[in-house]
Amino acid sequence: MELLFKTAIAVAVIVVIIAMLFLYWELSSRLNGALTSAQAASLIKSDILQHYPSAQVTILNVSNSSMHSGSWDILARIVYNQTTACPSVISEEFDYPATGLINQSTTYSNYANGVCIVNLNTGMALEQNIISLPAFAMASPLNHSFAPLVSFIQINGFRNVYASADHVDPGVADNITSSQGSNMTFNSTSALWLVNYTSHSTGRTLHLIMDTSGSILFNYTS
Repeated sequence: MELLFKTAIAVAVIVVIIAMLFLYWELSSRLNGALTSAQAASLIKSDILQHYPSAQVTILNVSNSSMHSGSWDILARIVYNQTTACPSVISEEFDYPATGLINQSTTYSNYANGVCIVNLNTGMALEQNIISLPAFAMASPLNHSFAPLVSFIQINGFRNVYASADHVDPGVADNITSSQGSNMTFNSTSALWLVNYTSHSTGRTLHLIMDTSGSILFNYTS
């Protein structure tokens, strides 16, 4: 049994070494040749997905490096835990291949120790006071401790709540409020957010209608 255990460890070490040598060889071969912007972005995206396998990875910008000739400045957005009430959103910036896979990371949204922390004072997260990402629409109410949502999560548990967010036209929002016995109407000229939080255990859903600045205009439970 001890021999099998030692053999398994040795095999695992060999696999790791081979993987590292392969990555080094690939990066070296790329460095020795000119990378197109598409090739650089593809390699960066593949590397990110190795660290965050289930994440939504979006390459936001690729431009010529301001520091290194033949290299690319690449900005990527990563969203994971996408269906929770507080998705994690980060950005990573690379100067590739000049500095390899070393990156500068910025956290915009994260859930830790029972607290949803959202940094909406940045260009990517909030542009001209407009929430443009579903992840931020889902996280904003919890970040602002919206009482019905806080209570819903306390009753059901954070990990047992499935969240989603979609843009809806004001007319659709009017129909929703009307169906709930309210004569409230929306005069917004832009789309609103309909954010839903559903309990896996009870099937009940908390619905929020929110404008693109994060103000909650209507809520109900079904």
